[in-house]
Amino acid sequence: MTDSQVRAIESLAETSQFGSGARHAHKVATLASAIFDQLAARKLLQWLDIPERRCLTAASYVHDIGASRTIAEGTTVAPDECQSLVSFQTLRSMLASPPAVLQREPLTATDRSTLLYAVLWHCQSEPCAADDEPVVDTFCTRATAGILRIAEALDSPARPVVRDVLVRSTSSYIRFLVRTTDAPIGEIGLAQERADMLTEALGQRIVIQEVIED
Repeated sequence: MTDSQVRAIESLAETSQFGSGARHAHKVATLASAIFDQLAARKLLQWLDIPERRCLTAASYVHDIGASRTIAEGTTVAPDECQSLVSFQTLRSMLASPPAVLQREPLTATDRSTLLYAVLWHCQSEPCAADDEPVVDTFCTRATAGILRIAEALDSPARPVVRDVLVRSTSSYIRFLVRTTDAPIGEIGLAQERADMLTEALGQRIVIQEVIED
């Protein structure tokens, strides 16, 4: 994905108020990008580079756009898994009539697939695929969605306390050290639950811990 394509996706997200708000979307993008960079520096993201990092950023911007749709329709806010499906469907609809930038510079099949499924899988317990929307690159999609799952879980729209994440690795496991501005309530546990997809993609156990600083 290119920078101009990312900006176009960000503009699409803005039309839906980023779902749960711009602050949450941009914080998730910041956390996800930082995790990507640290994993890449440790050569744990083989075959992924700057274009895939941009795709992760774009997915962070639109991952929650289904939230604004359920609110606008006066529907009770759906559980996370249902809301991710609404976000997936909303994004597919937006891409069917893309803005001028994406008409001049269409997403590749791989970028489209990765973007859509990162959104769909970011909080699903059992990831599934649409029959008419194939998963083009399984490793890229699972790694991207896996990072997004963790980053999204760490940032609460209502009570943001996570400041940043430090990644440390050994031959047998990867540690995510989470630094906060206040005591987290459930964020660490939820992120650990959602580390399953990245664990599978990388083939290494992931441990997520809060850093206690004096």
